[in-house]
Amino acid sequence: MSDIKLREYFYKVLSMIYRHASEVAVLEYPHSLEKRSLDLAVKFRNGVVMLLKVIEDLDLISKKEASELAMIASTLNVPALIVAERQGNVGLVDGVIYEKHGVRVVTMGTLEDYLNDREKPVIYQSKDIFKVRIDPEKVRMRRLELGYSLGDLALILGTSRRAIYEYERGGMEPSIEKGEKLVEVLGEEILKPIELTNPVKVQRKPPDYDTSLERDIAERLVRLGYEVYHAKRTVSDLGGSIEGEHRIMITVRHRRESESRVIEKASYLERLCDVADAEPVVVVEDSVTAKKLEGEGLRAYTLKEFIEMVIQRGRSE
Repeated sequence: MSDIKLREYFYKVLSMIYRHASEVAVLEYPHSLEKRSLDLAVKFRNGVVMLLKVIEDLDLISKKEASELAMIASTLNVPALIVAERQGNVGLVDGVIYEKHGVRVVTMGTLEDYLNDREKPVIYQSKDIFKVRIDPEKVRMRRLELGYSLGDLALILGTSRRAIYEYERGGMEPSIEKGEKLVEVLGEEILKPIELTNPVKVQRKPPDYDTSLERDIAERLVRLGYEVYHAKRTVSDLGGSIEGEHRIMITVRHRRESESRVIEKASYLERLCDVADAEPVVVVEDSVTAKKLEGEGLRAYTLKEFIEMVIQRGRSE
C-alpha cells in the first residue's frame, strides 16, 4: 500500500474520532505510519482514555508493534485498539472484534457504531474461531423458563450436554453457528455486548533495554513499586504506573539522537501525557543538554536529577 493511501485512511479515522473526543493527541513519530506502535491517544467525552493504532491493512502491523501497544496500554491501565479495514485481500466485517497479537482489532464502522451507542459487538475472534459473547446466567434462566433440560437444549443445538453446562458456567462460549441457534431458541437477551473500553491486560515479559541509562531508570521505578514498560516505536521510551495510577512517561535521549529529534519526541510526549493523564519526563545525559531542552519549555532531567525526583515523590507518598 502506498503511503498516500495509508495517510488518507488515517485521517479518515481521525476525522471520525474528533467527533467523539474531548482531547486527541496525534503522535506522528516515528514518521512512517507502518513503523510506529501508537498513532493516537484519545480522551472521549465520558472521560475514557484509549490508545489507538490505525492501519488500513492489518497485515502491515508486526507482532512487535502490536505487542508494544498492548504493553503500554496494560501498564497505564487503559484500553487499546487497532483500527483496520482489511487483512491482505480480505475485508474485515463491521460488528466483529478481531485480534492481532493480543490487541483487539475493529473496523472504523464498528468503532463508530460503538461510540454512537448504536450497536455494541457480540461476535469476536478467538484464535482462528469466531465466537459469540453470551451472558451465562441469562442462558440458564431462559433455559429454565422455557422448561428445557441441559440434554434438551444440547439436542436442539446439536452439541453435548457438557457444552451447554459450560455455556451456563461461563467456561466456554459458542461458535457463531451454535450462537445463532442459541439465540433462536432462547432469545437475543442472552447476548452480552463486548465493551471496547475495558483496559488491556497482558502477560509481562522482561524488557530488552537499549541502553544502560534506560535500565537504570527502569530499575529505580521498579524499586519504587512501578510496573514498567519499555518501547522502541513511539515517543515514550519508558513508562510506568502504580496500580494503573501515578502514571509517568519518559523520553530518553540516545547517543545518536540529535537535540532536534529529542525535542520533537518530547513535544509529542507532552501531548500524549496531557491526554493520558500522565507526567512527561525527558532524561538526558548531562545538565547542559537538560538546560537547552528546558529553554524549549520541556521538563528535562539528568539521570541523577530524575532519581532524586522519584525518590522524593516516593517519600511524599
